[in-house]
Amino acid sequence: MGLVPERKKARFHKKLEAVLLDTYEAIGGIDLAVIDATCAYSGPAARRASDTNLLLVGRDAVAVETVGAVLVGMKPEKMEVIQQAVERGLGEGNLENIEVLGSSIERLKSRFSQL
Repeated sequence: MGLVPERKKARFHKKLEAVLLDTYEAIGGIDLAVIDATCAYSGPAARRASDTNLLLVGRDAVAVETVGAVLVGMKPEKMEVIQQAVERGLGEGNLENIEVLGSSIERLKSRFSQL
């Protein structure tokens, strides 16, 4: 959807979650999910940047996305794409059921607190 040859791509955002999940299902999932959070941006038009030096990696893309959401202060249980993925049986969206190796989530959250 990001390669749609049109300037007004925002109109497709309403369908993006369903398209992503349909594609995920159609290809049978993925082997490795990676979130590159080495640098995080926030603020109006993403003008503030922070070097977080973090990569999130896992075999369950929904779990990786859930952990990433929590780190930046979002609530996965309120994120439509995560909830739809869980309903479709595509992965784990409950942080309590996700094993996080390496640094603790609480410790990692501090890297995103200045955003």
